[in-house]
Amino acid sequence: MTNKEPVTGIIDEVLDVTETGVEFTAETIEKFHKAIEDKIRKRRDTYAKKYPTSTTIIAIFGIILTYYGIEKFIDSSPVLSNHPIIVMLVGIFLLIVTGRLISQSYAS
Repeated sequence: MTNKEPVTGIIDEVLDVTETGVEFTAETIEKFHKAIEDKIRKRRDTYAKKYPTSTTIIAIFGIILTYYGIEKFIDSSPVLSNHPIIVMLVGIFLLIVTGRLISQSYAS
């Protein structure tokens, strides 16, 4: 019985140190993320206010390129290009899932 007590004590100490280290790491990462986000937000907001037309054009161009890339991916896949019903069902499923996630986030 006396041999197990030191081992149990060591395990408890290791667990305490591990928990403290994880909490410290999570806090550090969160602070770092917030600092970076604050700097980016200031620059992004300034640029968007200073050049609203350019920002809008760049955003629209990004959306178009994304759509074009997805279209090319679907065309290059034999399964998806030969069975458009699969593409439609996956699209409807994704719309339902994202719609429910968005409605749940507004309900909270």
